Amino acid sequence: MSTPPSALAEADRLMTVCNSCRYCEGLCAVFPAMEMRRSFTDGDLSYFANLCHGCGACYYDCQFSPPHEFNVNVPRNLAEVRADSYQAYAWPRACAGLFARNGLDVQINTGASGSAMLPFLINNQVNAAYGSDLAGVINHNVDANVVAVADGTYLRKWLSVVAKDVADLDALKGKRVGIAKGTGSEIFWVGVVKKFNLNPADYTIVDLEAPEMLAATERGDIDAFATWEPWPTRTIRSVKGTKILVDAEGIYNNRNYVYMNRGWIEQNRDTAARFVRALCEANDLIEQDRPAAAALVAKFLNMPLALATELMPKVDYDMNWTDGSLRTIKDAADLLIAQGKMKAPLDYDKYVDTDLLKQVRPASVQITKMPPA
Repeated sequence: MSTPPSALAEADRLMTVCNSCRYCEGLCAVFPAMEMRRSFTDGDLSYFANLCHGCGACYYDCQFSPPHEFNVNVPRNLAEVRADSYQAYAWPRACAGLFARNGLDVQINTGASGSAMLPFLINNQVNAAYGSDLAGVINHNVDANVVAVADGTYLRKWLSVVAKDVADLDALKGKRVGIAKGTGSEIFWVGVVKKFNLNPADYTIVDLEAPEMLAATERGDIDAFATWEPWPTRTIRSVKGTKILVDAEGIYNNRNYVYMNRGWIEQNRDTAARFVRALCEANDLIEQDRPAAAALVAKFLNMPLALATELMPKVDYDMNWTDGSLRTIKDAADLLIAQGKMKAPLDYDKYVDTDLLKQVRPASVQITKMPPA
């Protein structure tokens, strides 16, 4: 992907005019860099564009700015070249055009987990987030403007109970188990307790974020943990004496959802729809070429390619709404009510926003009926 020729051609013309004048050479770093050259490559022009900070001083000082026939407007042109350079060097490169095709300028913030980023939707600190079913209901309970706009992924054998020097679940009694409370980790552990008829009082729960669990196991701070990939597989590969005691198959196949702030959606509905469309296109890319997607994930997370290749088939990238999507949310809400963390039943009509996905991918909305409040 490269900067459109029209923008680069205009930048070359403007720099030629400016290099003959040099009146603005003391205003910023662009002009001294320009004066070191007599001709300009595309790389030079992108470099100038990223030196420019858009102050506009050269526009007001220029004797050739509009309405002069030379029509010199350096800040506007370099802003165009600069924006195109961001897209050209976006990573992963295969995804560089997804947001651009939908007319979006996106900043991505990462955290310890997707669920840890959900609270930032409150008061519009971020516009969208990606996290677990439980975390979504928890944050909606805090601020009703936090809504789910799509079921993003269905996780198969994505969660496991991993233990060190423990033979089986019976031998885990009396041990310390790491759980990321308020996430799918907690729901999964509750499911394990229920399925195998365990006594919760037999275990000491240690609240940990998922990335901390490997090191905590190695140090001996915990004896086991229940969480999502890649931490189970990474732990087994890194810590001697660890193994999977039970995986999530048949216990808790959880989902991650795309969340937004309802107030922001109402004020920016077109932008919100284009964002959802871009995510759908990203999922299309993943489904069409899993090996390439695994390579991108491995590079981004600094993960061995073999590990990424092993993990990718454990996830279905759906971007849809189905009755199964609602059942998973109901499980999360029921757990919170049982724990006394949510007093009133979840109002699905207020929490589940199908309008955006219905607008961009109507066939992906397959809900037959909303559960009662």
